[in-house]
Amino acid sequence: MVRKILVTGADGFVGRHLCRRLESGPGAGAFEVIRTAKMPVDASLAFDLENPASVEAAVAASRPDAVIHLAAISTAYLTDGTSERVWRVNYEGTAALAAALRRHVPGAGLIFASSAEVYGASLRDGQPKRETDPVAPESAYAKSKLAAELMLEATLAQVSPVVALRLFNHVGPGQDERFALPAFAAQIARIEKGASTPVIKVGNLSAKRDFLDVVDVIEVYRRVLDLLQAPAGYQLFNVSSGKPREISELLDKMIALSSVPITREVDPDRLRDINIPVSCGNSEKIRAVIDWSPRVNIDETLIEILDYWRNRIPPVGQEDPTQRMQ
Repeated sequence: MVRKILVTGADGFVGRHLCRRLESGPGAGAFEVIRTAKMPVDASLAFDLENPASVEAAVAASRPDAVIHLAAISTAYLTDGTSERVWRVNYEGTAALAAALRRHVPGAGLIFASSAEVYGASLRDGQPKRETDPVAPESAYAKSKLAAELMLEATLAQVSPVVALRLFNHVGPGQDERFALPAFAAQIARIEKGASTPVIKVGNLSAKRDFLDVVDVIEVYRRVLDLLQAPAGYQLFNVSSGKPREISELLDKMIALSSVPITREVDPDRLRDINIPVSCGNSEKIRAVIDWSPRVNIDETLIEILDYWRNRIPPVGQEDPTQRMQ
């Protein structure tokens, strides 16, 4: 039996990879993928988390067997004055989705993309976090994600299977350069094409983060879909590599992959105190439940990110002003 999977945020970094995996990867015939987008194109369904009526209409029209809820305002997109909108999208929008599912397709499962940022201040001890460790979110983004977790457990999970994933850093080709590793890759690609001087200006890169390749994260989503065929209830999992890596080390690896000599230079204007020196997760629970472990080596990931930006940035004099992120 083909299962209808509604993917919110299908036009985002993870959403694009996920939809391709479900539609053309192993076992693809088992799924009918229903894409949503705030500005729908092609066959995608209109869906705006700031408009509860559009959320209601999308669920009523598609009547999915399961939902993978990726859509949110991400930390990298936050600017001063956006806190209220973060709550509208990440919490109120998720609540509207949960209510629509209860009304139209009670029993349909939900995978919720939460965040490791909910651990917040508790990460300062440098120890890998388990799902049972204290949460102490500090930003509006992290607080909105935790609030959505609690709301889903108290409401939708009473009639449907709900799985919340606390995702640590995940990277890969197609990620916006407002994130650290894509930003480095884009700078290196511009230097190789002669569009920038061969110097990367940096701040404090001593922070250690727990990185996964997006391919490994997508495999988690695929396997967790099978958990949604269980009775109503709530499950919570960390998704992480368990191996914190220093940002400085990863930049050095990327510079070593460059086709031209590049130096890095500390820019005093970029120096910031590091609030969380180490962020790392313990993912033993999900590894046991879905028989999963990361397979992509970080060195492969860095090469793919670099190649993505090399293919996007034209040589000097051949720029295309109409080019946009795909």
